[in-house]
Amino acid sequence: MGIPTLALTQFRRRAIEEVDGSVLPACFVLEPHMHVTAGVVASLQPASVLQIHGGARRTADATIAETIEHAVEKLGVRTIVVCAEDTYPPEMTPRREHLLASAQALTDHLWLERLFRDHDVRVEALWLDVVEGDIHRWDPEQRRFELLADSGLSDLLATMRRRAGIFDA
Repeated sequence: MGIPTLALTQFRRRAIEEVDGSVLPACFVLEPHMHVTAGVVASLQPASVLQIHGGARRTADATIAETIEHAVEKLGVRTIVVCAEDTYPPEMTPRREHLLASAQALTDHLWLERLFRDHDVRVEALWLDVVEGDIHRWDPEQRRFELLADSGLSDLLATMRRRAGIFDA
């Protein structure tokens, strides 16, 4: 994958400022090869990170569901964020379908679907363009990826906190 750009470095810096030392009530799902994404995720200080070879589509593996259950029930996670990274924006590669299928596999999993419904958990999909340093968020209502601009990060983090019952002062 590419080298992180100035845009990604600035995103990390804003993430650190936004988090302000608190744990983000979210569980990020990554594949082991996602080195750039792992750095961005670490900047956000999430409650949980799950690295799965083959992506979240492997929900038949009970340890995946159990780890997510622990994050929801014990760590207060109310947002699961499935991530992908590539050297292209999502609209330019069919790999985006892998990301969306992984996110859908979590919401379709019988055990997790019930857990998510009972705890009001939402599954998000984020795409990192490691060449441009852009981060795209899947908007299920618009059925497309949207570029997270400057205010997009703040909005996303605030939404994750609100879902977990944490309100900014």
